[in-house]
Amino acid sequence: MKTSRFKPFRFVRMDAHAAWLAGMARQGWHYLGQNAWGLQRFEQAAPADMAFTWDLAPRKEEELLAYCQRCREAGWELAGTAGRWHCWRQPVVAGQAVLPLRDREGKRAMLRELQGRFGSSIMLGVVVLFLCLPRLSRPDGPGWFFPAYFIGMLAFMGIMVPNKLHAMSRLRQLDANGPG
Repeated sequence: MKTSRFKPFRFVRMDAHAAWLAGMARQGWHYLGQNAWGLQRFEQAAPADMAFTWDLAPRKEEELLAYCQRCREAGWELAGTAGRWHCWRQPVVAGQAVLPLRDREGKRAMLRELQGRFGSSIMLGVVVLFLCLPRLSRPDGPGWFFPAYFIGMLAFMGIMVPNKLHAMSRLRQLDANGPG
């Protein structure tokens, strides 16, 4: 039997989402991936103790192939994707630690890349908002497009700014824990 649950993957909740997927596996629901609208697909089978992790994959195809190969060699199986984010799973064996996909420096590099991406998106959003302002204050009215676009950009900024702050916070946590 297959089922779907609505729980979109978000970067700011990747650890909680991985824990939720592990809980679903313990209940006998094995993760098959998600669609573009955030519906998580599962297939019912025997309960299993699985570890899940989300990771940002490289952009270039040759780097992506090497990345996937490294993950498989480390014992991880690709469970699904959400854009460049890859969800990996691995059976949990009693008495053995599950090794993370990235070391501390790898996590720092990923968070720096995300910071840059969110920062660029925020700057673009600010520029577009300022370009819309003169249109919104025209005496003959702005029409329907610019108010709708303005509201959409404000919503977009409402998503991007917390993501940028979360990436910064995670970087500070990694730095506070010291080297290693």
